[in-house]
Amino acid sequence: MSRTILGLGGILSDAACCVIHEGALAAAIEQAKVSPIHRPGEYPGEAVQSCLQTARISATDVQCIAVARPFSRSTENVAFLNELRVRCPQAE
Repeated sequence: MSRTILGLGGILSDAACCVIHEGALAAAIEQAKVSPIHRPGEYPGEAVQSCLQTARISATDVQCIAVARPFSRSTENVAFLNELRVRCPQAE
């Protein structure tokens, strides 16, 4: 059984998102393509929503989140990870 994976990258500069669903790339987009404003370090909400819509899934279908970003125990990183957990509650 394949997992549905939400991939996030470039959070500190050019944020982008992708969805792997049923073992294949179902959607991918840069935050800048769907929103005129992106502040480095912020959750790329518009890109995620666009990917989920394109893949025809909801956030509750996401089983795993892969983040390409170095993490530390800073308050900012903890807040970012907590936001991911709230938005995709089923994900590991």
